[in-house]
Amino acid sequence: MTHPQTTLKLPNFIVIGAMRGGTTFLHRLLSQHPQIFMPRKKELLYFTNVYSANGTIDLADYSARYFTEATDQPAIGEASPAYLYREWVPELLRTHLPDAKLILSLRNPTDRAYSHYWWSVSKGEEYLSFEAALAQEPARLATGVFRDRDIYSYTDRGYYMQQIARYLEYFPREQLNIILFDDLRAHTQTMLDDLCAFLEIDPMTVPPETFKNSGDTPTPERLYRGLTQVRKRIRRTSLPQQWRLINPIKRLQAQIPRTGQQPPMRPATRALLEARFAEPNQALFDFLERPNLWLPE
Repeated sequence: MTHPQTTLKLPNFIVIGAMRGGTTFLHRLLSQHPQIFMPRKKELLYFTNVYSANGTIDLADYSARYFTEATDQPAIGEASPAYLYREWVPELLRTHLPDAKLILSLRNPTDRAYSHYWWSVSKGEEYLSFEAALAQEPARLATGVFRDRDIYSYTDRGYYMQQIARYLEYFPREQLNIILFDDLRAHTQTMLDDLCAFLEIDPMTVPPETFKNSGDTPTPERLYRGLTQVRKRIRRTSLPQQWRLINPIKRLQAQIPRTGQQPPMRPATRALLEARFAEPNQALFDFLERPNLWLPE
């Protein structure tokens, strides 16, 4: 693909994660700042999906696809939370956007895993119970299938220091702005002020909207999961034109109502995950040099 030889419009900041950690709210919030340009589409995933498909990065293509509408805004950004998790992205960003400022919004990994799980259910990708999905996660990730790692990495994405360490191999600490989901929800204006200072733009008052941590639970849940399981079985077969069988199931699933609420996590499951994440969480808060907000109650 060829493009006119013009000055490329490229991001000077990127929200790199974490998935289900408030990045949609951040994208919506930052997009309303008059000195920021962000594409209307969130999760461009150029450094994950495009790279994994052809093994190359074309900055002219990246610019032409997403940033041509930028005018004189001093801050140009995008938000792709998969960038935090994918091992190859830090080096790619360092190679192609070395001066980009990186923003991370991190959520208690126990709650993040549960939110991620219900996202997978709502997208027709998960039919197991949460407990069964946790038990199957190592085997699912071991397949090496790109899609499986994206969908089923419920706990694996919660080891934040491993992912941050990869970025610190390529970027100085001062280029990373790490905020917590808890602070973003409870102290939105303070967080926005800090982000504006980080991006070297004027402060902005938080728009009059409520922080919303979206939930999307199909009801009746058992029917929805059953249809998902059928879809998965069809996808694993070698039947020609699988879409002729899968698309009607997807249309039926689309008609199933959503409650917007997630059922509470089982106490025993929460205790198991809190124990699993105790040491990694403490390492994160030691790195941030602040008290651990995610200690079990």
